[in-house]
Amino acid sequence: MAKLLYIEASPRKERSHSITVAEAFLAAYKAKHPEDTVEYLDLWHTRLPEFDDEVIGARYAILGQTPRTTLQVEAWSKIAIIFDHFQSADKYIFAVPMWNFHIPLGVKEPTGDGTPYGL
Repeated sequence: MAKLLYIEASPRKERSHSITVAEAFLAAYKAKHPEDTVEYLDLWHTRLPEFDDEVIGARYAILGQTPRTTLQVEAWSKIAIIFDHFQSADKYIFAVPMWNFHIPLGVKEPTGDGTPYGL
C-alpha cells in the first residue's frame, strides 16, 4: 500500500484546468490502486510556516552542528512537520496552474517577499 500526496495550488478550484486534469488522474489512479491512500494539501488555503530569520538560523545551526536557540527550535519544528508530511508520501501529484508562463505565488513565495517554501 502506497501513499500519494496530492498538492493543489490553484485559487480557481472548480474553474481550474489543472485541478480538473489532476482529479481525472486521481479517479483513474484510485480505480487502479484501491489499496493506496491519497492525502490532500491545498497550498492556496494552507498557511505554511514562513522561512524567516529564525528558521534560517536553525537550519545553519543544524548543518553546523551547533546549539539552537529556543526560538530556532520552535521555528524549525514547524518546518519539520511540513517536511515530514511531504516525505511520508511515496508518490506525488501537483495541480499547479501556469500564470504568465510561471508558477503561481502560492507555490514559490508564501510570504510575498521572495522567500521560497524550501520544500
